[in-house]
Amino acid sequence: MKSSQMIPSFSILPVLGRMFLLFLFTSTLNPLVAQKQAQTPPKAAFDRAVSALEEKNYESALFYAHSAKAGYFEENDHQGYLKAIKLSSKIHRKNNNLGEARKEIETAILWINEHPEWQDFNLTSDILQSGAYLLSQSGRIVEALDNYEKAAQFRLRNEKLSADDQEKLRQLYLGAGIQYSRLGQHQRADERMQESYALTVGLYGEGSSEAAHLLCTWSIYLLELNPQKADSILRVAWEIGSHQGDVFRMGVVRVNQGDLAAERKDFEQSREFYQQGLDYFERISVDPDKLVSALHGLGEANLQLKEFDRAGEALGRAWKIASEKDIPIRDKGMLLISIGDLLIARHNPKAALAAFHQAQTCFADSFTNPSLISMPEMAQLSADPWNLVALERKAVAFEAIYPSDSNSSWLAQALRCYYLGFEVVDHARQSFTTLQSHDFLARFSREIYERAIALSLKADGKISRLDGVALAFQFAEKSKARTLLSKMEEQFLPEEGGIPDSILWAGAILEENVRQLELLSGDQPGYWGQLREARYKLETFRGTWEENFPAYFENRGKLPFTGLPDLRQSLLGGGKLLIEYFWGDSSIYAFGLTEREMKIVSIPNSILLNLDLDFLRKFFSNLPEANIHAEKTEFYEKGSRIWNTLVEPFLSFSPQTQSLVIIPDDKLWNIPFGALPESIINSGSPPSWREIPFSIRKYSFQYGVSALFLQKSKKMVTPFSKEGVLWISPEFEEGRRISLPKNELEEIQRIFPQSQFLCGTFVSRDTIAKLIPAWQIPVFFTHGEASNLQPGNSCISLNSARDPGREECLYAYEIGTFRLNSELVVLCACQSGLGKSLPGEGLISLGHEFLNAGCPAVVTTLWKVNATKSARIITEFFRGLQEGKAKSNALQEAKITYIENAPEIQLHPFFWAGLVLVGNDAAISMGNW
Repeated sequence: MKSSQMIPSFSILPVLGRMFLLFLFTSTLNPLVAQKQAQTPPKAAFDRAVSALEEKNYESALFYAHSAKAGYFEENDHQGYLKAIKLSSKIHRKNNNLGEARKEIETAILWINEHPEWQDFNLTSDILQSGAYLLSQSGRIVEALDNYEKAAQFRLRNEKLSADDQEKLRQLYLGAGIQYSRLGQHQRADERMQESYALTVGLYGEGSSEAAHLLCTWSIYLLELNPQKADSILRVAWEIGSHQGDVFRMGVVRVNQGDLAAERKDFEQSREFYQQGLDYFERISVDPDKLVSALHGLGEANLQLKEFDRAGEALGRAWKIASEKDIPIRDKGMLLISIGDLLIARHNPKAALAAFHQAQTCFADSFTNPSLISMPEMAQLSADPWNLVALERKAVAFEAIYPSDSNSSWLAQALRCYYLGFEVVDHARQSFTTLQSHDFLARFSREIYERAIALSLKADGKISRLDGVALAFQFAEKSKARTLLSKMEEQFLPEEGGIPDSILWAGAILEENVRQLELLSGDQPGYWGQLREARYKLETFRGTWEENFPAYFENRGKLPFTGLPDLRQSLLGGGKLLIEYFWGDSSIYAFGLTEREMKIVSIPNSILLNLDLDFLRKFFSNLPEANIHAEKTEFYEKGSRIWNTLVEPFLSFSPQTQSLVIIPDDKLWNIPFGALPESIINSGSPPSWREIPFSIRKYSFQYGVSALFLQKSKKMVTPFSKEGVLWISPEFEEGRRISLPKNELEEIQRIFPQSQFLCGTFVSRDTIAKLIPAWQIPVFFTHGEASNLQPGNSCISLNSARDPGREECLYAYEIGTFRLNSELVVLCACQSGLGKSLPGEGLISLGHEFLNAGCPAVVTTLWKVNATKSARIITEFFRGLQEGKAKSNALQEAKITYIENAPEIQLHPFFWAGLVLVGNDAAISMGNW
C-alpha cells in the first residue's frame, strides 16, 4: 500500500479550519500560554501531562500536552509532535470530550498525509487505532473499519512483532470484526474474530480470562451468521469462567446464551439464562448497561410467555437504571420498543404510542453528528432495522387505539408512519453519489414501499374518503426515479429561485474538480494540498450560493406528488392507458389508470412468472437458432401468458385503449411489451411469424421511469438552436462494427435537408459535448456496450474503423454532466437501454443518463440490435415524425411497416422489437423541416 493512500477521507475543511485556529490560539496567540510552554522542555511537559492524566487532573494534563506539542513542533521532532497529539486526544477521551479527541486525531492524520516521511509503523498504527475507536463512537462505521484495517496493515509491516505489537494487533482485529458485523458483513466479521482469537490464545492461553472475554464478544456477532457455532463458543467461555471463578464473565455468557435461546424462540430457556446472568451481575459491581441488558432480555422473555406482571417488573427496573445511568442511546430505544409492546398487551395503546415515538427519537439521536456520517451509514441510519420496528409498532398502536371505527383515521395515521419512514430514505438517497450507496439502500427501500402498498390496500374501503388504491399507487410511484426527478426539478429551480445558469455551471465545475481529484490514487506530489484547496473552493462557493439564493435551497429536492386528477389530465385521454408496476419481494403490484378509472392487480411473484420472463429475455435478445420452430412454440405460449397476466386485466375496463404507457420495474425493463402476443389462437400449433398477433399491431407503446417523470417531461421546454438531426455514425458503409446502409442515409438526408451528418470519421468527446446540446434530435448510430455491474461505464463508441489506432468512447457518467436542449435523442447503438435496475432509480443505462442530462425523450435499444434492420425502422420512424405523428405512434407504424414487408425469416422480434421509446410522447415541432 502506498504511503499516501493509508488514511481515510478525514479532511473536512471547516473542521480542520477550526482545529488549526484552536491550535494557533493554544500554542502561539495566547502570550501567557506561550510563555509557560517555553519554560518547560517538551519531554518534561509530556511526562507531566502523563502524570496529570494518571491523577485525573485533566485540565493540567491538557495544558502540558499542548506545551509538549508546541515544543516538539518548534524542535522539528515529528515523532514527538505526533505522540503529543495522540496524548492530547487520549486526555480529551478520558474527560468524555470525544469531539475534541477526534479533532486531535484528525490533525495527526492530516500531518501524516502531508508528510509521509513522518510515518512510523507503530505510531501511525496507534493513531489510526485511536481514530477508529473515536469514529465508531461517532457512528461513522465505514471510516472506523477503514482505520482498523489500515492500522493492522501498518502493525504487520514490522518484520518481528513484539508481545505489545501482537496485543495491539489482537485489539485491531477485534475492532474490525465488530465494525464488519455492524455493517452486516458477518462472514468478514467472523474471519477477523477468528484471527483475534488466535492471537489471544498465543499471548495468554486458551484458559485465560482474555480468551473468555473474546469468545463472549465473538459469540454476539455470530448470532445471525451461525447460531450453532455461537452456542459452542459460549460453552467454552462458560467453562473458562467457571474454572476461574470469573463471576462477571459467567454473567456475560448466560446473557448471551439467553439471546441465542430467544433467537430459537425457546423463551423458557432464555428466561432461565437471563435470570442467571442477572444474578451473577448483582453479586458484583458491573456497568449499568450489563444490568439493563439482562433485565431487558428477562422482561422480553416474560412478555413472549405472556407473563405480563413479571415482564413489567423486569422492564420497569431496566428503565429505571437506563434513566438514571449512562447507557447507549440506541439500547434505550430498543428497551422502549419492548415497553411499548408490553403496554399494547396491557391494553394501553396511547402510552405505547408515546413509547414507540420516544424510541424513534433515541434512534435518531444515537448518531452524535449526522452531518459527518458517510453515505452508506446514512442509509443504515435511515433504514435501521430497529427504527423500522418502531415504525411498524406505531402502526399497531394506532390500530389498537382505533380498532373498528369506520369514521376514524387510525389506518391513515398508521400509513403516515410508513410514509415518514421512507421519506427519510428518500432524503438519504438524494445525497448518494456512488452505486454502492444505492445498492446499500435499495435492500431496505423496496421492503418499506411494498409494506406501505399492502397496508394502504388494507385500508381501502374501511375509511371514509380514503381511496386505498390511489394511495398505494402514490407509494409505488414514490419508489421510482427519485434522483432523476430531483435533478429534473433543479432544471426548473433557476426560474423559481432566481439563480443564473452561469452560477449552476460554476458549481458543477467545482464539484467535478473535487470528484476527479478524489478518484486519483493520491501518490502525486502535492495531491493532498490540491484536494484540500478544491474542497475549500467548493465549500466557500456553496456558502455564498446558499446565502445569495435561499429560494433555490429551500426548494431543492422538494418534489411533492401531483394529484391523480392532474396526472390523468396531463398524461391520459385519447385512448391512453397507463400501467405502472411495482416489483416487490412477495408480490408484483400493477396499477392501471385511464382518464376516469383506476384498477390494481396483485400478482404473486412466483417462480413460474420469473422463469417465463427469463426465457423471454433470452428469446428476444438472441439471434434465431436452427430450432426456431420449437422456440416459437414456447415463445407463443409464454409470451401470451405474460401478456394475459400483466396487461390483459386492465384492457377489460378500458376497451377503447389504443396506446399503452408502461412504467416497468425490475425484470420488466428488459421486456418489449409490443412483441408479446396479445391473444392466443387455438389452432393446435402456433401460426407463422406474420400471423402472430404481436401487440404492436394494435397498440403503440411509450415507456417511462415514473408517471411523475412523464408528466414533468411533457412540460419541459427545449430551446434548441438547430432544427433537424445531428447524425453521428463513425462506422460507415464498410466499417467493422456497424454500418449505415447508403440508401437509408440518403433517405434521411432527403427527410431532413438541414441536418448534419458525421459519418465514417472519428468524433471526439469534446466535439460531441459541444454539438449535441444545440441540436433538436441527436442520433447515435454506432457501437454501444452496457455494463450491468458498473452502469456508469456503459459507453458509445466514437472512433471509426478507418482509424483503428484511435479508440474513444462516450461514457454514461460523462453524459450525465451534459445539459441537453434536445427534444429527442435516438440511441441506435447496442444495449443502450440495458444496465442495472435499482429501486428508486429505474434502469441505470445510457438512455437513462440522457434523460438525466435534460432530454425529455430517448429511443434506446434492449439488446445487440441488427444495424441494417434498425436503420430501416429508424428511417420510417423519422418519416412519421415529419408527418406530425406522436413519437410512440411513429415508432409503432415503423415497426408494423417492417413486419408487413420483411421476409418471414426476419420477422423474429430480435430484428425489430429492440427499439423502444422512453419518455415524452409529444410530436416533434416541425419548424422548417
